[in-house]
Amino acid sequence: MGAAALLTIAPRDAAAEVGQEPIHVDYAAAPGCPSAGHFLDQVRSFTTRWTLAASAAEARRFVLRITSAGRQYIGRFDLQSAPGSHVRREVRGDTCEDVALGLAVAVALAVDSAPTPELEPPLPEPTRVEEPTRVESKLTPAPEPSTSVPLANDRTPSRAERPSSSASAEPELRTLVSAGARLDANGTVSAVVLPTIVAFVDVAWRVPVGSAPLFAVRPVLRGGVRQSFARTASAGESGVDVQWRAGFVEACPTRLVLPAHLSLEGCLAFNVGQLSAEARDFAKAYTTRLWLDSGVVLGARWHGHRHLFFELSVGLWYPIIRDRIRVERTGIVSEAPPLGPSAGVGGGYAF
Repeated sequence: MGAAALLTIAPRDAAAEVGQEPIHVDYAAAPGCPSAGHFLDQVRSFTTRWTLAASAAEARRFVLRITSAGRQYIGRFDLQSAPGSHVRREVRGDTCEDVALGLAVAVALAVDSAPTPELEPPLPEPTRVEEPTRVESKLTPAPEPSTSVPLANDRTPSRAERPSSSASAEPELRTLVSAGARLDANGTVSAVVLPTIVAFVDVAWRVPVGSAPLFAVRPVLRGGVRQSFARTASAGESGVDVQWRAGFVEACPTRLVLPAHLSLEGCLAFNVGQLSAEARDFAKAYTTRLWLDSGVVLGARWHGHRHLFFELSVGLWYPIIRDRIRVERTGIVSEAPPLGPSAGVGGGYAF
């Protein structure tokens, strides 16, 4: 959690205009969050029925705090109308900008819902009704003028209410990008298990499932490269150094984001690359072949930090091209199995 930095907001020098409520604003936010001036500009874009009160003046006080907790930001709204009187709200979001916007909307709604005495029409003078002579009449008393102020929930929505859904609920669509690396053990390419370095970039699209979901659904598209270390496959007295490199694409229909910063995903994957082999006992005995395979990958990712993550993956692969590596007079040294497994561990950075 980043340390909050208290920002001092000074009142305007000019006198408040008619219809403007003087208020105190006490705003503190984590490093990297919108500044105090930017926050006030956001509030002013929703409503202008306020001005900053002098430090010693009696006025409502808005205490606003934004802190970070893991990958989320938490905004707390505390309205102090009188000693011992508090109205509290809380806004959560993936970015500090979203949370600050939600707090700005909450302040604007509170200002708009407050009565403005300068703008209220004067109460009508009471009218005296005299009873006519020798005429029976039934007089109905005129209704007394109401001095109550409608509740915020009963009034017509103001301009400040329209963008509030973007702060309290998930955005309609948001793109999330991350990059990372992984060390795999691959048993698909050859008779020997090949240790492989994997580098990747993935793009996920956040799909909202409600204003306060227990999980989130995020389709993912991932691409990258794989490069194996050379391993020796042998038959009899002959040995061949096997090496493999490939580019890959993985399409994950859903990434299920669970509580505790954990996510699970299932992906369809495709590799295209090159398989090479070099005989150890023969000069210039070297060959390369096209490699194609497809498979399924299951992954688990844990975000230990807002930007950093660690992941585990397992896969099952079907080699589309199954070349045999053969050494004359010795026989087949290496051959891809009908189905091969893989497993890996790695990490990365979420932007």
